[in-house]
Amino acid sequence: MVAFQVLGGVSIRDAIVTTCIICVQCFSGLIVLRIFSSYTELDFLSALATGFALGTAISTIADQLLMTTSLNKFSWLLPLVIGLLVHSLRKPKRTILSGLSVDLSYVPFLLVPIPLVYGDLRESGVLILFLLGIGLLLWRKSQRPTQVIALGLLTVIPAGILTIGLLTRSNGQYGPRLLKPLFTGSDDLIFSESMSFSLSHYGLHDYAASLGTTIRYHWFSMAWTGLVDRVGHPAPFVITLHSAPIFVSLAIAGMCFGISKILVRSNSLGYLLVAALFGTAASIEPHRFFTLFNTSNFVSFLWIVLFIYLLLIHLKDSLPLFYVVIPLIAVVSLLSKAPYGVSLLVGLAGLAVHQV
Repeated sequence: MVAFQVLGGVSIRDAIVTTCIICVQCFSGLIVLRIFSSYTELDFLSALATGFALGTAISTIADQLLMTTSLNKFSWLLPLVIGLLVHSLRKPKRTILSGLSVDLSYVPFLLVPIPLVYGDLRESGVLILFLLGIGLLLWRKSQRPTQVIALGLLTVIPAGILTIGLLTRSNGQYGPRLLKPLFTGSDDLIFSESMSFSLSHYGLHDYAASLGTTIRYHWFSMAWTGLVDRVGHPAPFVITLHSAPIFVSLAIAGMCFGISKILVRSNSLGYLLVAALFGTAASIEPHRFFTLFNTSNFVSFLWIVLFIYLLLIHLKDSLPLFYVVIPLIAVVSLLSKAPYGVSLLVGLAGLAVHQV
């Protein structure tokens, strides 16, 4: 992930620091996941994706709740501290990640961020379909190689993709590589950066770009990007334009793959689901769900997918804290993007009626 960010124009220092912060949040989410769920069929990638989605949510909640207190600099770490304490007191104890299972089936998900990082390629849905097809073929041809061979391939393949990206990227066409999405995307990205800065420094009660104005909706996803930006102190627009799209796209892909395994128990259909999500467009106009008009339009999907995934896990293997975690994620989704949250609640109501 550091390499993907650097290729997009992010400095090595900013890429490493940002990745470390997000990894801490991911670990917090993994601990919470192990506390409230005993579900044993999570594969490694889906567990990481779920941990990332949970960790970003609870870290942001803690940060916003304690914004005006003396703990505001470290409040985002409280979920990690509390989670470690609760986990250490639990009996019987369970490892946070029960096993590291790596095989070639994970390769395609390392390629998902390509259309988001490389502006020259992000309009090519055919490319994504092709890469996912190659990953599926490699997985079918492999006979579960040893971890050494699998990890070697997982190193060589992304390195090859990054090399191709370096050789084919266009330089100087839109000014600095770091800011290229500003010229190829939407002005809303500037608004997202402004909002994230304001939320991470002043909270909901005062919008820095319009003093005396409170922030009322569509804010949670930008509160998270602002949190990472405030803690890591990267260059402006690093999180909004590069880091957030990379990590969120991987997490969405991982959870979608996990959803497919619950519903149909087929890796092949899991790849098809990811391909359909990232590689196709609406028939009326060439619009994809991950087009980065602004942070709230894309990052908010992370918690929608998390809600669906946890709901399916509960229906299959009851979650002890279902009535705490699920409503929490629903509220996060609603605060991230109100139309997304409303659609989610309507769908949940329909499911409840159907179950009755």
